[in-house]
Amino acid sequence: MQRWLEGESRIPGSLAETIASIQAAGGRAVARRADMSHEEDVEELLNWTVAEFGRVDAVVNNAGISPNGTIEHMSWRHFHLAMQINVTTPALLS
Repeated sequence: MQRWLEGESRIPGSLAETIASIQAAGGRAVARRADMSHEEDVEELLNWTVAEFGRVDAVVNNAGISPNGTIEHMSWRHFHLAMQINVTTPALLS
């Protein structure tokens, strides 16, 4: 089962309003939700984008996390997740 979803944002209106604004200006826009902590989801999102639009012109990395505490007190799980979201995923999408 795929872990990524299509659909409404958890913030009501934000996706729909952004898409409507782009379309009103004559552009084409879609919204896709993907779990940026899973490399397979990132890869599938990139493949879908190329299939849908033919190419990727720009990537806006708006996913990021900042675990609480200092690195010496951070759990390995939180450190790994921060590196995956903040470093690995943007590199995969570049």
